[in-house]
Amino acid sequence: MKSDTTKQKFIQLRAEGLSYAKISKQLHISKSTCSSWENKFADEIATLKNDRLQELYDEYGMEKEARIKALGKVLNKIDDAIDDADFSAMTPAQLLDARLKYQKALSNEYVPTTDSMGTTKELQALTLVINETYHRAKMEHTDHSLGLDLLDRL
Repeated sequence: MKSDTTKQKFIQLRAEGLSYAKISKQLHISKSTCSSWENKFADEIATLKNDRLQELYDEYGMEKEARIKALGKVLNKIDDAIDDADFSAMTPAQLLDARLKYQKALSNEYVPTTDSMGTTKELQALTLVINETYHRAKMEHTDHSLGLDLLDRL
């Protein structure tokens, strides 16, 4: 029977990605024991691997929030340089091209607002206009023509 220390060391070495051959040599256990323990401690190995990856992500700033902050800092520096730039040397065509690119980038940032039900404000406004038009048309035509019958079904 192997000690708990040996088993914990196996879990650590497998989480680090060492092969059965290297682990068996280092811990003085057989490759078949490695295989057996791989199955037995699979969850613990996976957890340790994930913990090690998270530590690396944190250490090297690979978390999404850290990347966004780093990109934001660079963009701020670029914006400051642009604010200080003299555009008078640019041709009208270059200025227009830059203007169109910035306008497109700005429009790509648009995100429609939604209410608590997830309905966009634009859809709500459109629905309101359609309902007002329907009720106005219904009041003007007391007979239920085919078009109004179809609207009533909506």
